[in-house]
Amino acid sequence: MKKKRTVQVSLLVRQIVRSILIPAGAFSVVLPAAAGLNPSRLYVADSSGYILKLDLLTHKPTPVCFAGGMPYSLVFEGKKLIASDTTGRLMEIDPVTGQLRVICDNSTGLLGSPFGIALTPQEELLVTNGRQLLAVNPVNGHIRVVASGGLLLAPVAVAVSDTNKDEAYIVNRAWPSQIVRVNTRTGEQALVTQGIYLNGPSGIVVRKNDIYVTAVADPSGNFGYGWVVHIDASSGLQDVVSGGQDLVLPIGIAFGLDGTLILADDETNLTVNENKKSGVVAIDPITSDQTLILLGSGNCINMRGICVVSADSPDKQQGSLRYTNN
Repeated sequence: MKKKRTVQVSLLVRQIVRSILIPAGAFSVVLPAAAGLNPSRLYVADSSGYILKLDLLTHKPTPVCFAGGMPYSLVFEGKKLIASDTTGRLMEIDPVTGQLRVICDNSTGLLGSPFGIALTPQEELLVTNGRQLLAVNPVNGHIRVVASGGLLLAPVAVAVSDTNKDEAYIVNRAWPSQIVRVNTRTGEQALVTQGIYLNGPSGIVVRKNDIYVTAVADPSGNFGYGWVVHIDASSGLQDVVSGGQDLVLPIGIAFGLDGTLILADDETNLTVNENKKSGVVAIDPITSDQTLILLGSGNCINMRGICVVSADSPDKQQGSLRYTNN
């Protein structure tokens, strides 16, 4: 309990300091109608086997397709969704027709169980499978090993730097858990940070010098009190952005179009007396405020991966908008 109280005090201090340093109106979250979250452009991967589109106006999930297996992560490339399946597949999915194409599988034993995926500026898929960091050609399915061994004892999630095309950040579930920087051209590894708040880390996004990771408060990694950890990519310093409330077991994380953090929580609950349900939660990284966007139902019961895509950008047909989720 001491650690949780310390974090709550830390969050209060964070809000006070930022209220002084950040001008009023510099950042705002308006949900569900705004915040850049077009209802037709928010997708989730559910481990029940479904890829779903979430309508933020009706608060209902609609199946895009039944992919089978255990879908885990999602990214958007061009006009298609790409999903990982921890039973051993990478899949390309048309979000309009639901047509599915298997990019590659584990028939050679190299893909393993893909968890996190991310798109590089070179149009490759980076994949973490708990053993290695792989690169996959999304057209022909060719797989190559980017990095293996060294620090990478259990890589489960990946995000690509938006300032260095040859740089990726890996969630490494070693003991203690780590964030590892990998040069995707040479395979060189460097430790960014480890331990402290990184209990059971699952998802990661990166924007400039800011890294955000989903994790839980329990050092053993058990769910119950989830949080989002911010890491300074240069110094490795950590602090908790937001915790508790609707965060029980946050897994997937993506940036909303205004910088809001959008999370898929596998065990979200509205109140302490209500049965746990999967949900989507928005977090203002400045104020730490949480907003429950949607609560799972029907085929949307174990949300893992999440992908936010602009429906209005003129560049969307060229695939220039990529929101990595793990």
